[in-house]
Amino acid sequence: SIILTLGGASLYQKSISLIGAKNTSMLSTLEPIVSIILGYFILREQLGFNQIIAVLCIVVANFLLIKSN
Repeated sequence: SIILTLGGASLYQKSISLIGAKNTSMLSTLEPIVSIILGYFILREQLGFNQIIAVLCIVVANFLLIKSN
């Protein structure tokens, strides 16, 4: 887990330098959505109402960030 943490942190820093902090933060907020979708399709996990609302909140927040300067 230490290697994964250090690798993730170093890749996150590299992405900040390549695409900027705003784009990196927007992409990192999509991580929970990807894990929920993969869990639903690959692991056949149940998708609850709370998870759907959370996904919608994250998508709306990202949309608002993109539209605001």
